[in-house]
Amino acid sequence: AVQGYPVKPLAARDDRIAIERTWWTVKGEPLTARRMKTGDMAIVRVRVQARQRVKDGLIVDRVPAGLEVENLNLTQGTQASDYKVQDVNIAVAMRDARIKHREYRDDRFVVAADLDARVLDVFYLVRVVTPGRYVVPAPFAEDMYRPDVRGVGKAEADIVVVDPRSEP
Repeated sequence: AVQGYPVKPLAARDDRIAIERTWWTVKGEPLTARRMKTGDMAIVRVRVQARQRVKDGLIVDRVPAGLEVENLNLTQGTQASDYKVQDVNIAVAMRDARIKHREYRDDRFVVAADLDARVLDVFYLVRVVTPGRYVVPAPFAEDMYRPDVRGVGKAEADIVVVDPRSEP
């Protein structure tokens, strides 16, 4: 068995499943800067809408190197209910009955969900940890049993992570 990533990113595709990732500050404001500092945290929203029912949908957002997914179910500090994006409480959004399973992996955030024509927003928190320049892989969603039923998000510009202690 062989596993890997394509050298060239997949083209955006939304004919069957539309998927979009947006970045937010922990204060709920849009995060447009492509430069981050180690120790910063950001909220990631992945918005999905299927053109047909996808009962066994799988949403995958690969996290850029240099960032780590925070599992808010395990932390003793902040909780998902502490954050809002566009007046949506993250904890409430993540209790949507269409969400069947979620995983906070080292290199990606994964959600199994029942997708349909209604918009589904899923959220996760990332911590910026390692300085460098990193590619931001596009998110994708697919039917677990019909991989031709899929959507691929738009490519994004690289992010740059700096260590604030080393800046003049």
